[in-house]
Amino acid sequence: MTANKEIILVNLPPARNYKYENSGSLYPATGIMVIGAILKKRKFSVKIVDGALIQEYEKRVLESISERTMFVGFSAMTSQIVMGYELAKKIKEKWPRLYIVFGGVHSTLYPEQTVSNPYIDIAVINEGSRTVLEIIEHIEGHVQLEAIKGISFCDSEGNVKINIPRDLDDISEIPHFDFELLDLPRYLNARSVYERELNLDGSKNIRLMPILTGLGCCFRCAFCINVILKRHYRARSAASIVEEIKRLQSRYGANAFLFLDEDFCINKKRLADFIKLAKDENIKFLARIWARVSYFRQDSFKNILPDMEKIGIKSIAMGAESGSQKMLDYLHKDIKCEDIKNAAVELSKFNITPRFSFMTGMDGENKDDTISTYRLCGELLKINPITDIAGPFTFRYYPGSPIFNQGMKRFNISLSKSIEDWKDSLNDDGSLIVDTTRLIWPGFSKYSESMNSYINIYLHKLNRLSLRNRFLVKIIRKLVLWRLMHGEHCYAIDYYTLRLLAKLETFLLKLYRSIYK
Repeated sequence: MTANKEIILVNLPPARNYKYENSGSLYPATGIMVIGAILKKRKFSVKIVDGALIQEYEKRVLESISERTMFVGFSAMTSQIVMGYELAKKIKEKWPRLYIVFGGVHSTLYPEQTVSNPYIDIAVINEGSRTVLEIIEHIEGHVQLEAIKGISFCDSEGNVKINIPRDLDDISEIPHFDFELLDLPRYLNARSVYERELNLDGSKNIRLMPILTGLGCCFRCAFCINVILKRHYRARSAASIVEEIKRLQSRYGANAFLFLDEDFCINKKRLADFIKLAKDENIKFLARIWARVSYFRQDSFKNILPDMEKIGIKSIAMGAESGSQKMLDYLHKDIKCEDIKNAAVELSKFNITPRFSFMTGMDGENKDDTISTYRLCGELLKINPITDIAGPFTFRYYPGSPIFNQGMKRFNISLSKSIEDWKDSLNDDGSLIVDTTRLIWPGFSKYSESMNSYINIYLHKLNRLSLRNRFLVKIIRKLVLWRLMHGEHCYAIDYYTLRLLAKLETFLLKLYRSIYK
C-alpha cells in the first residue's frame, strides 16, 4: 500500500547566511509544494522539512527517515547545492541504499555534475510533476531508469546518462498546494514579509497563503533562467483561482494571497475573467501580483485598475531594474524609463502599492547609470508616497541566465567541476565569487551603501503611517528625496544623523523588550 510508503521532501535554506529572524514568513519552494501535493494525492505519506523554518533541519530529516522511506527529495538552486550535498552525504552514510533525488535549477543546468556525486542517485531536469511518479515506479521495480524522460543518473558501470527531455508540465493537471503537509499555523501566524505592501494602515491581521497561478514566462530578460530553459508561459484558469481562494478562506481563514506567477496580467482575458468572477462571487481578500510597467500605457489595462483595487489587489510588483535606458536595453527588459514613472503615476490614483525592484553594479554600468537608478527611486517615492522599493540590489552572478554565461566568457571564469567544489566558489549569500572591481566604477560601493540606507530609512522609518504627517518627519523626508534625486555622494551630516537615529531606535526597542519580556 502506498500509504505505508513515505517520501521526505527537503526545502533548503535560501543561503548559508540565512537568518531565522522571521521564520515562517515564506512558504517552501514552489517545486517542493507541487511535488508534495501530487504525491499526497496519490496516497503516499509525504513529509516536508522546511530548512527556511527549522534551523536544525538536517537533524529533523535524519530523524524522519525509516524503513518506510522510499526516497529523500531536494529542490536546490546553485546557491543551495552545497547544503543539499552535505545533507545527502549524511543520509547516505546512515542509509546507503536509500534513493536521493535532486531537482531544481542546479540539477537542470548541471545534471551530469549532480549525479556524478556519489551521494546523489537521480537528477530531475526541468519540471518534474510527472517524472517523480515514474521514479517511484522505478524504485518499486516496474520501470528502468533509461525509460524515464527528463532525468540524469549513473548506470551500473558509473557512466553518466542523460535521458531525452520531457515536455513542460500542463498547469491544468497540477493540483493546488496541499497545506496539510506543513506546520501551517507557523506560516499563517508569522508576520509576512509582504505586510508593508498589503496592510498599509496596519489594521488587519494578515493570514497569507500562496496560490500557484502561472508557470514560466514569455519575455526575454537577460538575467532570468526562463530564457535559457525556454519555459513558456502557462496560466491557471480564472475559475480555478477563485475556487482556491474560497477554499483557503473557508478552511484556514486566509485573508491575503500571494499569486505565484511571473506576470499575472499578461493574459488579459484571464485577468478580466478573474475580476468578473471575484465580483460576482463577492469574495473579499487582499492579493499581491506581478505585472509589467509597460501595461500602464495601455488604456485597456488602465481601465480595469479600479476593479482590480475593488476586488482586493493591494500590491503590484514590477521589475524596473534600472533608471538608465542603456542598462534596461542591456538587460533586454523591453521597457522604457518613462514606463516605470508612468506606472507609479497611474497607481497613485488607487490604494494599490506599487513595488519596484532595482539592480545596480552590472557589467558596463557607469557612474551616471547608477546615479540615474537612485534618482529614479527618489522620483517614484515622490510621485506616490506608498511606493515600495526592493533594492536596489548590487548585481550578483547566479548560474542560469544569458548575462551569467556572457560574464563567464568575458572574464574567463571557470565553473566548479563538482558539487563539492562549489563551496569555495560561492559567497555566503549563494552568489558566485567574482572580482566585481572589474565591473563597477570607483566609489560605487560607498555610494550605493549610502543611497540604500536613505531608501531603507525612508521606507522603514520615515514613511510609517503614524509618523508620515509629522512636521519634522516631512522635512526629513524631503531632504532624503532631494539626496536621492540629485545624486549627491551622501556622506554628509544628515546621512550620519539618520543612521544614528535608526540604530538608536533599534537599541531602545530591544531594551524595552528585554525589560518587559
